[in-house]
Amino acid sequence: MRITASLVGQFFRFRCNRQFIWESIPVSERGPAIPVGERPVAGELLREAGREWERRQLRRLIWRVGDDRVLHGGWDENGRARKLPYAQVVAALREPGELRFLLQPELQLPDPDAFARHWGLDPSRVAFATGQPDLLQIRRTSRGLRFRLIDIKASREAGLAHFAQVAFYTFLLEEICRAEGLPGRTDTRRARIWSRSGAELFDLRPYRHHLRRFFREELPALSGTAPAESAWHVDAGCTGCGFRAHCRAEANRTDDLARVPGITPLAKQVLQARGIHTVRDLAGALRRDTYTGCHALESQSLVLKQRAQALRYGKIFDVQRETHRMAASAADPILIVAERDPITRICFAVGMRRKGGRSATWLATDGTPEAEREMLCGWLAALGEQAFGAGIGVLVWDAAEWSALGEALDRHGRDPVLQRLLAPVLAVLAPGDDAPLTVLHDVVADLFALPIPYGYDLPSVSGCLQPSAAPHVHSASPDWQDVHRAWAGDATARSTLESALSSKLDGLHSVLRAVRERSERRGKLRQQPARPKAAIATEPLAHPELEALRVATRMESAAQSAWIRALHALPAEQRARRWECI
Repeated sequence: MRITASLVGQFFRFRCNRQFIWESIPVSERGPAIPVGERPVAGELLREAGREWERRQLRRLIWRVGDDRVLHGGWDENGRARKLPYAQVVAALREPGELRFLLQPELQLPDPDAFARHWGLDPSRVAFATGQPDLLQIRRTSRGLRFRLIDIKASREAGLAHFAQVAFYTFLLEEICRAEGLPGRTDTRRARIWSRSGAELFDLRPYRHHLRRFFREELPALSGTAPAESAWHVDAGCTGCGFRAHCRAEANRTDDLARVPGITPLAKQVLQARGIHTVRDLAGALRRDTYTGCHALESQSLVLKQRAQALRYGKIFDVQRETHRMAASAADPILIVAERDPITRICFAVGMRRKGGRSATWLATDGTPEAEREMLCGWLAALGEQAFGAGIGVLVWDAAEWSALGEALDRHGRDPVLQRLLAPVLAVLAPGDDAPLTVLHDVVADLFALPIPYGYDLPSVSGCLQPSAAPHVHSASPDWQDVHRAWAGDATARSTLESALSSKLDGLHSVLRAVRERSERRGKLRQQPARPKAAIATEPLAHPELEALRVATRMESAAQSAWIRALHALPAEQRARRWECI
């Protein structure tokens, strides 16, 4: 088992024993039972864009502080900083002179076996690989030299995996300083993640605490587990894992419990301990304690049972008698779809559809914030030109799309042009509690148990729930290769993206009509219609900062209001099972 900093970060991201154990085994030693992880072309495009951004930041740092104060190993033919050999790293830290930064320093444990034994690990089973952070900063303080680690990430914001990875580097550097007798000390209190949002200084102590527990408690058990016996699961959190397709195929082949939407890894473990290993077992389970033992089972026992039966028998089951997340109204809401880059979190596409089937799409010309702002301005201008009746409301597929749109508006919330365009339509986008946002995914999950495994994505739901007239099945989200080609000026790729967004809007409308057909006549849609109220100001506030806060607050309120209403409508017993309090 070969432990790297990135592998530790991935474990804190995926929390999957199988992914960690399989990735820790070198490809040449895996054998036929362990597949080679997939690396999709779209993912490689994102990674290459991230590496290019990181290269620019390193060059900018050298230009800012001076080449004589940054030690690096040169540059390869692709413009990437070469690894700074361990001997040079130790020599520079022993006598830094005027140096301030080391680029791509090699952090090699002087005695890896002793380091493993220090944590109670068997060196014959666990080997710690050399670490290579992006930057090592040499700080001169009143207490002497302090070595602070900095990692550069092309993400919009740093995540848990990034923090855990840097914390792992501090343990390596701390051991190097001790073994080599260096005059300085590792900064174990703070480190930096340099993301697209800036160089964030964060507290290392909680992450080091969890890493100590990982080294002493979890890693010994993982190192003693055979690859074929490692625990695994499939859910939305597996996105980005190279083994996801393999695990999903295995779950389909074995009818694994992971196919039931809402089953967590802990719930799966509890059920397996009771002899329930497949969806068929769960659908036919009659024991009273079947849905006990963990919160995921106890809080949604009826829902999980019906979802298992829906998969087992290939039928649609009604879950709840009613939902307060959607109103029974003849007026069609505004349908909105949004797509964003998972790395930079730039919103690159917005689509909208009004009553009458009129759909329109807006695409960013490239992956920059400036292109995002221009796209948003074009969409808001078109939205402002339309006439809306009272209580029209907005409908999206899931909360992630509304979050993408809200983050994009917040990013440019201080732009005066965008503020003037947004103010007149804010009453439509985020009208408040009287006409809350409708998240169609949550409505479907409230009302139906569908014969769809893993999770209710729009393509699957639009294929399963079909209205009686003019049905439409949404095929898939935009392909990332088309996104990059469109940014490079490919007109065909741009047309493909526009068609994908239009198809998504049609699929969203198809599901909306199917939900109404199945629910309206039986009185299942119980959200109260909008009440008349005073008009909302159509001009932005004079102070840009206050206007940006007003917009952010209203967008967040729109996302929460429907959920709060649904929570209040739940019987007390169900709220107690979910550990919810009002």
